Amino acid sequence: MEKDFRLAARKIVICREVNMKPNFSALAKETNINRHTLSDMYYERRELKPRERKSQLDPFKEEIRDILKDPVVSVTAAYFYLTDEERGDKAINCTLSNFLKYVKKHNLDVKEQKYIAHFRYETEPGQQLQVDWVENIELITTLGEIIKFNLFSATLGFSRMHYFEFSISKTEEDFMRCLLHAFEYFGGKTKEVLTDNMSAIVSIDEHGNRKIHPTITQFFKDLNVKLKLCKPRTPQTKGKCEASNKFVKWLYSYKNKVKDELDIFRLIYRLNITINKKVSNQFLGVPPIYYYSKEKELLTELSELDSENLYTDYARSLKVPETGLINYKGKMYSVDKKFVGKRVKIIGDNKKISIFYNTILIARHEVSKQKINYLPEHYSGFLRSKGIDENLIEEYTQNTLERFKNL
Repeated sequence: MEKDFRLAARKIVICREVNMKPNFSALAKETNINRHTLSDMYYERRELKPRERKSQLDPFKEEIRDILKDPVVSVTAAYFYLTDEERGDKAINCTLSNFLKYVKKHNLDVKEQKYIAHFRYETEPGQQLQVDWVENIELITTLGEIIKFNLFSATLGFSRMHYFEFSISKTEEDFMRCLLHAFEYFGGKTKEVLTDNMSAIVSIDEHGNRKIHPTITQFFKDLNVKLKLCKPRTPQTKGKCEASNKFVKWLYSYKNKVKDELDIFRLIYRLNITINKKVSNQFLGVPPIYYYSKEKELLTELSELDSENLYTDYARSLKVPETGLINYKGKMYSVDKKFVGKRVKIIGDNKKISIFYNTILIARHEVSKQKINYLPEHYSGFLRSKGIDENLIEEYTQNTLERFKNL
């Protein structure tokens, strides 16, 4: 638009100098400017300036600037946070390209961008899954609590379909659990898994010799999947997974906006769905889910028997009874009433237990000496389903949970 205005102004100035009336209709077609505007400028000698159009993003300008002040938050990460449907009426409604133009026009992102070139290589559908840990992530809750965690990242080599999972630690058990969850999410196994020399699966001696842990060796043997390790100090070999770790920048857009660990887990699950529906790879030019339909057909099915055998040492699969309570080492722990009748997996140690439905974390409890352990929101949910007066639910919940402490 500015280019058109400059062109029109230059031609009108020339016409004035030679004392010639311009063809306003022809000039209007050439510059896409109203002929009456051009006429007014010529006869009244007004300076021609483009009108400053208001943008729907103007009310969010300062919020965008504040989000992008964080050095780890990218412009794309800010976009997906601001378009998040969880924001309700405060969610913006524009395309990513228009958002990028707005940020650039108003100089809202002043971070220096650094680019490192890597060679590309492609894999056949169903051939490879690249996995990695994004370590030591910190998010601040709405109450100011700092939650530290790790993010398990898995990417199918052909379609670039992604899977992410929240994990407090990075042990062998965490790696095996997350990998199985990834295969369950994708609907099958690849022929091989490519990863770097993470301490959860590999030991490296003082001479640089690598040795895969026996438990991990047996795990992949049982899965009938080949484990491939990157060469030391060459993480770019699994660039498809490394590139997907920009997902973490999306998470940092939610600083001071999450309630607790469970809220972070749900956020990761929701954003995971979003990133698989967005064009995140310029080479492919289409969302990962587009090619995933082709790749899924070539994945090897992960049978329930294999999955249950692989989980034996560190997880149990149980059906949720009508009480909504799951038995773990003789004590009962609650889940939301909507999971009654469904099969869930329970994973625990001496401090905490986590309960999963498919690959979704649906509850987390501290290991307790109490016989019955309901989370308040779970118990109040059961009361609502029984038609209890809303005004009495909080009191009933407090009194009942207090009685459970004395059982």
